[in-house]
Amino acid sequence: MAFASIGIYWILTLVNMQQWHSLLLALAMFAFPYSTFGCDICGCGSGSNPLGLLPLMQRHSLGMRYSSQVYYTTPHGSGRTSNEAFQTLELSGRYQLNRRTQFFASIPYKWNNRYFEDQSRQHAQALSDVSWSMQYQLFDSARPLATGLQHQLLGSIGMKLPTGPFDVEDNEGRLLNFNLQPGSGSYWMTAGIIHALTYQSWGILQSVEGAFSNRNPNGYQKGSSFQYGCRLFYQKKCRNGALLPQLGLQWERSGVDKELSGSISESGGRLALLNSGVDVLWKQWMLGFQFSLPIRDHLARGYVAAGPRWSISTTYFIGKKTKKTPTISIPGPTDWVQPITI
Repeated sequence: MAFASIGIYWILTLVNMQQWHSLLLALAMFAFPYSTFGCDICGCGSGSNPLGLLPLMQRHSLGMRYSSQVYYTTPHGSGRTSNEAFQTLELSGRYQLNRRTQFFASIPYKWNNRYFEDQSRQHAQALSDVSWSMQYQLFDSARPLATGLQHQLLGSIGMKLPTGPFDVEDNEGRLLNFNLQPGSGSYWMTAGIIHALTYQSWGILQSVEGAFSNRNPNGYQKGSSFQYGCRLFYQKKCRNGALLPQLGLQWERSGVDKELSGSISESGGRLALLNSGVDVLWKQWMLGFQFSLPIRDHLARGYVAAGPRWSISTTYFIGKKTKKTPTISIPGPTDWVQPITI
């Protein structure tokens, strides 16, 4: 009976995902700055590494995360083969407004590098786009639907602000590819739905997330993005803490970018990832490690291939936890600018 209920919720969520997909892809697209860079494609490091699980315990929190992404770009026109490496150090916080509402904010700092065959390099580092989100608990089953079976539904809205520079130049005074810029120069609107279903010590976490933006001052607009993720996790409780191993799948899609002269054909694409990770809770601390391996991709019409991603994070919970501990929540859309807009 319990697993039959899990199957029903799974099917219903997939149906809702298709509705969100149609809606999000119909929203406005956004993109690049100068047409002279229309053929200078490269992997994009503005995307997401999967976040770990974050217990919703009526507590404020402060956290820090370091993440890495890699892409491989093949020659295109007069372009050169290159490897792109993107690192982000992110300071984040959560303020628990009440039992149902929580506010997230994130301040990322990026190191973006592009390495060419002749050993030359393009580099940019700076504060990136600051983001915030509000997450609200839409439903939390007060009683199990079956023996040990409970579920929780949360909605989230947020925004990314154009705080990072988007006009960094190379050593010869040429504007770097937009994907290498620490900032986007655009305002991002984000929205999502999160559903957690638990049975005893097991759980399934599903999320549907989308983002779109306006044109930046240079006339570029990146394609609107859509992401669906599903993770199976296990809660092993121990004295003063818990161990939460996870395994999941993530699917991402982004529309083509636009500039003033029109759409950029070598942009956007699809990406599927296999995710694994573990979070360790101990007293007021949480330590997490996440790893993602691409299993299928088609980025920038095949000119860009995604490499592995990984992240490590630490979180400190502030204040006393309540007697009631709802299942699981995850941070808001701090990474909803997807990595597959080339």
